[in-house]
Amino acid sequence: MDQTQYAFIIKAPGYHRSTHKAHMVSPAFDAKFIGVDNFEEALVASEVLVVAGTQVIELCGGFSTQEASELRSRFPDCDIGLVTYP
Repeated sequence: MDQTQYAFIIKAPGYHRSTHKAHMVSPAFDAKFIGVDNFEEALVASEVLVVAGTQVIELCGGFSTQEASELRSRFPDCDIGLVTYP
């Protein structure tokens, strides 16, 4: 299946998922960018995204590998990646 629905979640102090977001749509691709302040807010954002049909969620480097694993276990039907730095 083609992956056409993507999201990137950014975790940083002061972000809130209801106000810190962007949405870019083309006829072939749908991308959402969401800012969150903490992991609990990322859980809620991820659930909303997955219910809406998001196929891939990338997490910024502000998330730990443990947090990424938790999201993967909660949302096994969505590919969840984690940006890491050497």
